[in-house]
Amino acid sequence: MRYNERLPATNANTQTMPPLDIGKSRNSNMIMISDFWDDLDAFETRLSGIAESISRGFIIQIIDPAELDLAPYQGRTLFKDTGKNEQTDIPNVASIRGVYADKIKTHCRELKALGTRYGFTVTQHRTDHDIKSTLQALQGYAAL
Repeated sequence: MRYNERLPATNANTQTMPPLDIGKSRNSNMIMISDFWDDLDAFETRLSGIAESISRGFIIQIIDPAELDLAPYQGRTLFKDTGKNEQTDIPNVASIRGVYADKIKTHCRELKALGTRYGFTVTQHRTDHDIKSTLQALQGYAAL
């Protein structure tokens, strides 16, 4: 049975991954697809356990370009996190744009370093780009 067929139902309001019990198989591969905006310390705990159970892993970070630099937002903006039922009111988005962009770049760099540390190939897919290059990278990974 495939792992995705064994996933338990999860609470839509949580950002954590479901419990993972895939056993150990030196021929196992795992492909993880997400935006990976959650806390990287918690993700590292999960990733280290996964890395011990598989032979290879591939991480695809899906990114909406608006998440990278807040370009579509001007003036006062209310950001809502539907997953956590939280909201943040920013009086002037331009005042945080630079600091925000730096934090996003740092997070993406740390995700890539984390994946690499545990033997995962890490790539990004921007939703404003054609999926073709991402799928080609995945196809190249599968051919190894």
